[in-house]
Parts: sequence; structure tokens; C-alpha cells
Amino acid sequence: MKPAKYIIITLFCITLISCASRSVTGKDVILISNPALIENCKSLGKVHGSDHAFGGAIGKHVAQANARKRAQNMAGEMGADIILIVSETKSFSGGEIVGEAYKCAEK
Repeated sequence: MKPAKYIIITLFCITLISCASRSVTGKDVILISNPALIENCKSLGKVHGSDHAFGGAIGKHVAQANARKRAQNMAGEMGADIILIVSETKSFSGGEIVGEAYKCAEK
């Protein structure tokens, strides 16, 4: 096998292994971009998530998904059920999301 194939296979495996997962508290947090949906909600503070993955087009999508999961986990730990997305970036070197966490549902 050529060295390039080893590198590609290794990067693919690293990408799969490094996938973030949502915590129990983060799995129910919804991401939105419409501020009208949080008019009657309580702001709990800023949240962010980021991930850096290498691997071109596939890697940037994985990194963005991981960044979203990390932000959802952070918001869930704060007791939030919604994140209003303030900014979201995706590039070949990774992804990042910044938002405001809100508590809207009564539990």
C-alpha cells in the first residue's frame, strides 16, 4: 500500500474517533437562528463550541457537528433548552459556533 493511502486511512480513523457526543443534558437543547422564538425566554448566558478536524470537505462537516454538540452540552449544563445562534463558522481547519443559551420550557 502506498504511503498516501496510509495517511488517508489514518486521518479517516482519527476523524471517526474524535467525534463529540451530546451529553444527557445537551441532547434536548435546540439550535435556532430566529430571535422571535425566544421572546418569552430567560437568557442564561453565552455558549460556544469549537472543533478542529483535518481532512478537507468531510473533516469540516464533522468539525462543525462536533462544535454544535459541544455548545449544546454547555447549554444543557446551564439548564438551557434553546441556543440562539449568534455566529457559526466552518472552514477546512474546523468549525465554531457562538450563541446565547435560553430557558424557555417549564420543567
